[in-house]
Amino acid sequence: MTKQQAEILISGLNNLIIHNYAAKSEKETTLFKLFSSVNGKKAIADVDLQWINEAYNKISQIHGLTIKARSNFDRTRVRLAK
Repeated sequence: MTKQQAEILISGLNNLIIHNYAAKSEKETTLFKLFSSVNGKKAIADVDLQWINEAYNKISQIHGLTIKARSNFDRTRVRLAK
């Protein structure tokens, strides 16, 4: 995957419902899956910490984050970044 493809992926998340733990349909996902995917982008040559932080910032502003996902966002991000 290229950095450009990764940016398209992150930009296309606006129509998802993001749960803290369990997703119920194909238009839903979880913080675990999403954050694991973002952290996996570190292997792309042009992806640096600034890009990762921007991706997390975009995700944090998605309207589809459930209340539980919002309340666990930072904690889950830190836990999965290790």
